[in-house]
Amino acid sequence: MEILGAIDEVWLDKRNPRSTPKVSSLPEDIRQHYGGLSELAHAAVPDYLKSMHTNIKGDLVDAAIVPTFNKDMAIFLYRIELGLLFLFAKRQADALKAAYDEDAFIDSELQALRCRNVSGKQSR
Repeated sequence: MEILGAIDEVWLDKRNPRSTPKVSSLPEDIRQHYGGLSELAHAAVPDYLKSMHTNIKGDLVDAAIVPTFNKDMAIFLYRIELGLLFLFAKRQADALKAAYDEDAFIDSELQALRCRNVSGKQSR
């Protein structure tokens, strides 16, 4: 998210290399998860890690030696990752078009980008 924020700041000529990029330019449905993902990445809130490092069997709860698979968490993180990848591809397409004054992606790539709106949701 911060990489996308930095790209947007560069395009707006507002990039400050001494500060963390702002994610305010990202769609709300993705940027709303920034705080939680940041805390998860930095292990600031142990409760977030509980679902990935805890075994629960009946009344018994113990720490797992290795991360355990949590389907809901995996799907949630995968959806965010896909949304961010589409946003990155869109920015790449815009940068290449600006640099070369023509579409740099092939037709099938452009079609895939058009199938998604800015928030990463499939358009109908």
